[in-house]
Amino acid sequence: RPVTMISGGERQLVLIARALAQEARIVMLDEPTANLDFGNQGKVVTDFGAGSRNDVAYSLELHTGGAIVAAGSTQKANGNLDFALARYGSNGVLQGGFGANGQVVVDFSRGAGSSNDEASEIKLDSSGRIVAFGYSFETGFFSRGEFATVVLNGTTGQIDTSSDPNTGGRIYTGFYTYLDSRGGRKISIPIGDL
Repeated sequence: RPVTMISGGERQLVLIARALAQEARIVMLDEPTANLDFGNQGKVVTDFGAGSRNDVAYSLELHTGGAIVAAGSTQKANGNLDFALARYGSNGVLQGGFGANGQVVVDFSRGAGSSNDEASEIKLDSSGRIVAFGYSFETGFFSRGEFATVVLNGTTGQIDTSSDPNTGGRIYTGFYTYLDSRGGRKISIPIGDL
């Protein structure tokens, strides 16, 4: 490929290789590993499976050991959204011990209805647990919009059911209209209260 068609990180590697190929007695490099590719210049595309149509991340959080946790939503084949979380190593590769192949999907639907669930913010608590906040809008006989929160083990991605064993660890906080759910992006809940 021509050098104009490769990423900035690959271009930097080409320049380092060219300097080394000249067999100079001394090669001075100022931060030679800075800005090398993480995925493709800091971009990673993660597909949440064969049925997913639209995977989006809204929040990133640095975890212990340089891991990166991303949260947002994945759209299933039926059009409904679920919370989607992915955990990457510092090199941008999904970490397999977290959920299924580095990915966790959380569905907040209850009963016969379906729901659209979207994680808009994540935080890490002092125990290393991941707290994902967002909204859930459930349709069915009674439609309802709710703030949605789930707490996950930061290493395995398993839902911490101790926060609410009756709902499988999913925390629902009701409000009156669907449009209010978008305000969930700014909600602030002290982690110690969960």
